[in-house]
Amino acid sequence: MKAERQGALYRLATLTGALPQDFPLEVADCTVPPRVAGTLPVGDGAALLRRRPDIR
Repeated sequence: MKAERQGALYRLATLTGALPQDFPLEVADCTVPPRVAGTLPVGDGAALLRRRPDIR
């Protein structure tokens, strides 16, 4: 379990560009993943494709 949390912390550090030791201790001790409070508006597919520079 500790190894899984450490791996998740390293993945989070990679995604954010921060060092794992720079995160608050509460992040390293997290046992339940955070959840999104509500739905996220995404719009329609055409608008999404227009916003993505890698597809233009």
